[in-house]
Amino acid sequence: KVASIDSKIPMIMNAPKLSISISEVSKHRALAEVCENAEIFLSANATTALPRRSQSLDKMLSNNNMQPQLFKLSEEMQLHVGNQITQLMLARLNGWGNINRVLDGELPLDLLGSSDDSDLVPLSEDIKALLEKSIKLEIKTDELI
Repeated sequence: KVASIDSKIPMIMNAPKLSISISEVSKHRALAEVCENAEIFLSANATTALPRRSQSLDKMLSNNNMQPQLFKLSEEMQLHVGNQITQLMLARLNGWGNINRVLDGELPLDLLGSSDDSDLVPLSEDIKALLEKSIKLEIKTDELI
C-alpha cells in the first residue's frame, strides 16, 4: 500500500496500520543512548548530552571515593570512555534500574557489582583501571602531536 500526506510524499507501508510506541527512560539512559549513537552514527550529535553525561559519571566517581576523571579528557575520549563505563556498568549491575540508583547516589557502586565469584574484580577497580589507561593514552597522543 502507498499512503501519502497531501499526495506530496509517498510512504510505503508493510501493513495497513502504523504503530508508534513511546517509553519513558531515565535521564541517565537518555544521555547514554545519545552518546552511544554519536560514536556509531555520523549524523548523531552528542554536543549537549556529552558534558551532562560526563558530569554525571564524575559525580558518581566522587560519591564512590574515586577522583573525578572524565572532565580531564578531551570530548572524543569522554565519549569513548563514558560509553565503555556505561557498558561495563550495564553488564555488571544488571540493567538501568541499578545503574540509575548508583548514578543518583542511592547505592554505592561496589555493593551491587559484587558477586559470589571471588575472582571477579570489584566494579570500582575496573572503572579506575579504564580511566587510568585512558588518561595515559591521551597524554601519549598529546605528546605525539
